[in-house]
Amino acid sequence: GMATGYGADNVRYAYKWAFLHWGFSAWICYSLVGLSMAYFSFRRKLPLTIRSGLAPIFGKKLSGRLGDAIDIVAVIATLLGVAQTLGFGVEQFVSSMYRVGMGDWLLNAEGKSSAAAIIVALIVIVGVATVSALSGLGKGVKWLSNLNMWLSFILFTFFLIFGSTFFGLQSFFLGLFDYVVALPALLTTIWQPDGTTVGDTLSTWQKDWSVFYW
Repeated sequence: GMATGYGADNVRYAYKWAFLHWGFSAWICYSLVGLSMAYFSFRRKLPLTIRSGLAPIFGKKLSGRLGDAIDIVAVIATLLGVAQTLGFGVEQFVSSMYRVGMGDWLLNAEGKSSAAAIIVALIVIVGVATVSALSGLGKGVKWLSNLNMWLSFILFTFFLIFGSTFFGLQSFFLGLFDYVVALPALLTTIWQPDGTTVGDTLSTWQKDWSVFYW
């Protein structure tokens, strides 16, 4: 009830929530962890592990079971996060292949990804990721990262030239403004089902999107 489905007034909402789910809110968390690990590894000469970032709090206790427990939890959390991301990546990969005309075998009778398509997508995605990881930071990971940046730049340039440039830039900055203004409320408001259509929908949407992605 806050915007018209598939309407133009949804654009600003889309930008605002995209920033909340995948933008600054997420990257701040990544940056804090990355900066912490980098500082304690390269300046304090501690191991490049999650436990090292907690050295000022726990000190020498991190050399024992407490440190092991912290690293184990971090590894498990990373594995679960990668598995979830991989699941979404496979679905997007299959959907993209279907949209560019790679064949009806990609979908089953229910319109979802077929078993064969999922297997092919997993082989491609996991294969590329494995080769990249085994080649080291200076080769495969670096090459894939640079390729990703160049593809993003090319895509961005393409939309600037052939897309609705003014509308896109205007929506971007308006969405950024909406996000910054609404950020305190977005981070502290918990919608509860209240028996109304709008209230129940907002509560379900928040759990299925914001909480789910975080």
